[in-house]
Amino acid sequence: MPTQTGDYTVTRQGVRVRLAEDKPLKGEVTSGPVSYKLRRIQLLENEARTGEAQNVVRKTLNTPDLPKNYTAAEIHYDITNNTNQTILTDGVATVSYGYKDVMTTLGGLINGAELSNEGVAPGSTQEGYAIVWVPKQSVKDFKTFNIEFASTYNADGREVSEKTSKIKVNV
Repeated sequence: MPTQTGDYTVTRQGVRVRLAEDKPLKGEVTSGPVSYKLRRIQLLENEARTGEAQNVVRKTLNTPDLPKNYTAAEIHYDITNNTNQTILTDGVATVSYGYKDVMTTLGGLINGAELSNEGVAPGSTQEGYAIVWVPKQSVKDFKTFNIEFASTYNADGREVSEKTSKIKVNV
C-alpha cells in the first residue's frame, strides 16, 4: 500500500490504489474488559483497471454494483485485551456515514484477518484495521462517520465482551 499522500501502487489483481489522504483519528470506546482506540484513517482512490479486477473487488467487498472508480477508507485502531485469556474478534462490525450508507461485513466492509485468526494475547494491545467502501455520494461530505466494534470471544467460543456502542468520529 502507498505510504505517502499522492503515491500509488497497482495490486496483483489489477487495481490502482492511490493514497488521497492520511489523517490521525481520535475516539475511544470500551466494552467490558476490552477497549478500542482509533489511530488513523487513509482515504484511498481506486481504479479497477480491468473487468476481472473489478469483479475481484466486487466479490471481496460483497458489493455487486461497485463502480470501476471508487473510494475506500482504511481505518486503523488499537484493541486492548484487559483479560487473562486470548480473545478473538472480527474487528469492526459497522461503519456508517451519510443518511443511508451503512457498511458491514455483509457488504462494503472487510476486516484484517489477524484479530480473528491469531487473536489478542492477555494484557496486550494489537493494531487492527478495516477497509470500507465510501459511495460516491458520500465522498465529498466524508467528514464524520460512526463505527461499532464486534463482540469478542475466548478460544472456547464464549463471549468476553459485547459489540460496542456506536461512536461518532470526526475525520
